[in-house]
Amino acid sequence: MLYTIVFIACLTEFPQSCSAYEQPVHGFASHPAAAFVQAQGVLAQWLNAHPGYTLRRWKLQPGLGA
Repeated sequence: MLYTIVFIACLTEFPQSCSAYEQPVHGFASHPAAAFVQAQGVLAQWLNAHPGYTLRRWKLQPGLGA
């Protein structure tokens, strides 16, 4: 199923400097609880690829776009 992860990431050294991001993801489980768990792995990968950022908040939305 298609979902969009919508999240706010902030610079670790400047926590007031934040940006909103959207990441469409395909192939997630259709059950929302399972998709929620899958999204955590995608966010962990994003954080590993972007050192110096922390997540402020995030949500998972069905479909494409916020």
